[in-house]
Amino acid sequence: MDYRHRYQLAINFIEAHLFEPLTLDAIAGAAHQSSFHFARVFRALTGLSVMAYVRRRRLTHAVLALRQNDPRSLLDIGVDIGFDSQQGFTNAFKQSFGITPGTYRKQPFALPIQETLNMTDTQTRRPRGPEYRSLDAFQVAGLAGRYTVDTRVEIPQLWLRFGPMIGSVPNQVGAATYGVCVDMQGQGDEFTYVAAVEVSAAPAADDYEHRVIPAADYAVFTHEGSLDHIGDTMGYIFGEWLANCGHKVGSTPDFERYDERFDPMTGSGEFEIWVPIKRN
Repeated sequence: MDYRHRYQLAINFIEAHLFEPLTLDAIAGAAHQSSFHFARVFRALTGLSVMAYVRRRRLTHAVLALRQNDPRSLLDIGVDIGFDSQQGFTNAFKQSFGITPGTYRKQPFALPIQETLNMTDTQTRRPRGPEYRSLDAFQVAGLAGRYTVDTRVEIPQLWLRFGPMIGSVPNQVGAATYGVCVDMQGQGDEFTYVAAVEVSAAPAADDYEHRVIPAADYAVFTHEGSLDHIGDTMGYIFGEWLANCGHKVGSTPDFERYDERFDPMTGSGEFEIWVPIKRN
């Protein structure tokens, strides 16, 4: 039995006991490994600690329940997915998604949930593309927020605030919207994200973040399906395709482009991911 199948046994164990008290020792035991070795390899394979994965799986059930108008109280939902109290459930939900479950129940939107891992599936979900395009400089304006790798789950809230402004932004051009990543620091673990529309000139009001996207060559990928799978798409682009394509990432911002193919209410459909490249 190879190591991936051993770790799949642990995933299966987690799913079978997801709403019961779980310990690292018990989960590692299902893979027939020591907890120390299991924890190190699990993080290397998934980018998550074992218990963070457990927490995300439990909270995924809460998100789906709240999105589907589950009649249970917040206390009952929290207890049923393994939390000791409503406060513990609320704190974990807010820490993971940047919003309380009570607020989310009143106005649900797409959140990045955690699907069950398949440790034996080495095939990455792939987007369509790339198509290679050259783009002239253009301007965008919208709302901006500063995020880290850990707080990027809060980006949907930025879109929630920007949504009512779309169509009334001064000097707006067209109906497409853009999610632009700029001002990255370190290894890209801190960045500014701008939810925006294209404009012909900077709005006079200070309410909007204005950015100029320089002319550049791009590799354009099309993500199909739910936003829940965006991690697979990004993992393929930056983890597999970029390592083998022979190109380097350009210095201009990468961005997402949303048009009528994407439904912001359900968080599903199609949208484009534009990656600046330097062709060799």
